[in-house]
Amino acid sequence: MINQVVDDLEGKDDSQGAVKEIVKSFILPHAQREIFSSMIDRENQRYLDAARVTLNKTMESVEGELSAHIGLGGSGSDKENGNGKN
Repeated sequence: MINQVVDDLEGKDDSQGAVKEIVKSFILPHAQREIFSSMIDRENQRYLDAARVTLNKTMESVEGELSAHIGLGGSGSDKENGNGKN
């Protein structure tokens, strides 16, 4: 592909036409790929952020339930509550 474009450009005497051909053949497709890649990265980041928030909320919920279940609800130690073993 590159060789074909270079050969075509060498056959032309019009320098502005050559510049236009280079922009059309190489620079614009590259810019379009970069824009598309950025869009995909932003979309993926949205999903990653949503997953992170969901996981954090789930972990907080599990930690709260586990703490309540084993008596670590923040109301003092087991001995202070009369639940300690002697």
